Amino acid sequence: MTSSKLIGLMGGGGTGSELIEKVLPCFSAIEDLYNVKFEFLRFDDEKWRTAAEIEEWHEPFFDAMCNFYEQVKDCGGCILRGAVQAPVLYKAREQVKHTYKINPVKGIPELADLTRFSAQALDGLEMLLVRQNTFGMFHCDGEYDHQGNAIAQVTYKKADVEQLADYSFELAADGCLTLAMPTRKLGTVGALWEQVFAEKAAAYSTVNYCRMEPCIEDIGHYIRTHNNAGSEYGSYDLPMKKYNVIVGPELFMDYMMDDIIWMVHGEPSIACSANFSADGFSSFQTVHGTVTPIADKDIVNPIAMVHAVAMCLKYHCHLPEAGKSLELAVRRALAAGYRTPDIHRSNSSYHKVGTKAMVEKIIDELKTLAIQNEPVAVIS
Repeated sequence: MTSSKLIGLMGGGGTGSELIEKVLPCFSAIEDLYNVKFEFLRFDDEKWRTAAEIEEWHEPFFDAMCNFYEQVKDCGGCILRGAVQAPVLYKAREQVKHTYKINPVKGIPELADLTRFSAQALDGLEMLLVRQNTFGMFHCDGEYDHQGNAIAQVTYKKADVEQLADYSFELAADGCLTLAMPTRKLGTVGALWEQVFAEKAAAYSTVNYCRMEPCIEDIGHYIRTHNNAGSEYGSYDLPMKKYNVIVGPELFMDYMMDDIIWMVHGEPSIACSANFSADGFSSFQTVHGTVTPIADKDIVNPIAMVHAVAMCLKYHCHLPEAGKSLELAVRRALAAGYRTPDIHRSNSSYHKVGTKAMVEKIIDELKTLAIQNEPVAVIS
């Protein structure tokens, strides 16, 4: 008998609840195609939707969110959610020990017109952006002095950096791992990170390790020319690394993740992310915010949430082929000309569709792939 996979559903604020509901048929399709069963536990989004959008501390919502996370974790499940505003989100990550955050960035040639890259350059591009998630500037304790100045102290524990380094090197496997951090400008903090990663590199001999001094305006240059000798700065059609892991502390990677996502995808409505704890508890979510003005109008782009479902299938449900097929189904829907309003261009011949129709097309393509490829599921 097939064991079921538990997923906690949390809409958060804005468009989150709508997106969750409209991508649920993806799970039904995966059940039919891969002989797997999903069970869902729902957060009380109707009660807490407004609180999820408040950009101030909201203790009752924090308690409700953490209780829900713990309930799902105790049952061996993961979280699929929409956007939640800080600082509740930051503290919730700390509470459930979501130590790492991953942003997968894959080139989508079908959306090259949204970017500064050619379809050829985007084809095969695959990166994992990794950052520490529960220590650093976003989590430091602060206070005001008698003059009203804000004072904050950041502590980087060596054990935390070592744990992040091990996790990142394991993700890189036989590929390339890049530490993105201006280490020489950060004194003892930079020295600690550089020392830890250099020591770990010696233990992971199959990983090509290097260090990059990040500068936001130079990131595009980096991903266009990294390991491509003789490349010119202005070229947007260069072959890029087929697999690359970039890791760094929260504050630096927060900016870098946003910049690379915009550069490679052209729109945040395409990208997803995931948070992980050392014991394997995970959450998967969209990168874009609550986007409240377009909520419940059937116009929000569902691709980021579909990609979050694909991550959930690969990392939590141990169905990597199902996740890859769902990602490919997204590309096939885009290749067929389906576009939600945010990625539709008025002078194009694309089909402008709503949220529901876009998901339905993706599922149709998923089923077509199953017929063509006859996938065999491996249930663990």
